[in-house]
Parts: sequence; structure tokens; C-alpha cells
Amino acid sequence: MKLVYTAAPGTSLVNVFPSLAIDRAGNLYIAFSDSHSVLLTVSGDQAATWTIPVRVSNGSGTKSALGPWITAGDPGKVNITWWGTSSANNNDATAQWRIFFAQSQNALAGIPIFRPDHGDGSDAPRSYLYQRHWLRQRHPQPCRILRSRPVSGRLGND
Repeated sequence: MKLVYTAAPGTSLVNVFPSLAIDRAGNLYIAFSDSHSVLLTVSGDQAATWTIPVRVSNGSGTKSALGPWITAGDPGKVNITWWGTSSANNNDATAQWRIFFAQSQNALAGIPIFRPDHGDGSDAPRSYLYQRHWLRQRHPQPCRILRSRPVSGRLGND
């Protein structure tokens, strides 16, 4: 087993949720979370070495970021989604969780560029949030973005 990432002392990795993708040329990509950021590290030599992780999530709407998922296609092209909230604490019961998306066409570069997809053809800088109008355009069935809520009571049979 190969060590991919070592966190700074005091960094919580309780929500690391690593996700692996392999592009058509065999390059490896791992997206993961430290509860506040989604990070990406890349290997072009069959996991012998890994790049220094770069931050993918950004902006005030994603101060806490969890559960990244990555897909890869042609070399250097990746799509990453994650759950994010503007709350600085991912255990905040009032946090409004949303789905975020970023894409890189040059993930193999020393400093990759991540661009949000707003679903309207625009690439203006703004939150990576999928807006409801985007979801409605692509999903004719009604859909909701769920948010976390505290659970009360007991689970199971009495």
C-alpha cells in the first residue's frame, strides 16, 4: 500500500472520503476531503509518486466540503462533485448542504485550473452550486436538493 497524503498535525481526516479515477492514458486521480476542502492529487506513474494535493473547492458557499466524487476521461480531464455548505462546521444542524461541481481540462498541470459548470453555458466566476433551474432543465421529474437535519427519537423497534 502506498501513502498518498499526510495531513498536517491537528487536521481531522474523519471525513476524508477518497474517490479514485483513472483516465484513458492510465493516469490516476484521487479526490478527498479534510472536512473543509476538497483536494486533488495525481499520479502519472502508476501510483509510484503523487503530486502535492491542490484545493478544488473554493468560495464562501463551500466552507465545509464532504464526499467528493471524481470521474476522468481523456488525459488531464476530470469532473469532481461534492457536498458543500457555507457553514464552517460540518456538524452544524442548520447547515444548508448543496451539490457543487468543478471541471479541469488540465489536471496533469503543475497548477491545474478548475472551472465551475453553471449549466447555462456561462463560465463567469461564482459559486459552483448547481442551481435549481439547471436541475429542472436536465431532470423533467421534480427533484429536491436535500439538506441535513438532526434526527431525534430512537431507531428500531421498541
